[in-house]
Amino acid sequence: MALRNMEKGALITREAYLALLEVKCLVEEAVKNAHVAGFETAGLAVSRNPTGDPLRTLKAAAAAVGSSGFETALAEARHKVENAVAWHENQQQSTL
Repeated sequence: MALRNMEKGALITREAYLALLEVKCLVEEAVKNAHVAGFETAGLAVSRNPTGDPLRTLKAAAAAVGSSGFETALAEARHKVENAVAWHENQQQSTL
C-alpha cells in the first residue's frame, strides 16, 4: 500500500515536471525569437543590406507568449504543480 502511494506521488510530481517543461519550451522559443530580433535590429543599424524583419520576429515572440496555447499550458502547469505540492504536504502531515 505504501509503495503504491509513493508511486502515485512520483507520477503526480512527474506530471508537474512535464507540464512545466512544456511552458519552458514555449518560453524558450519566444526568447529565441526575441534574440534573433535583436540581431536583426543591429543588422539594420550597421549593414547596407540588412536581412530579417525584427518587427515580424518580435511579433512571433509576442504571439507565442500571448497565445491561448501558452495560457493553457501555463494554467495546466500551475494546476499540476499545486496538486503535487498538496500531495507532498499531505504525505508530510500523515507522517507526523
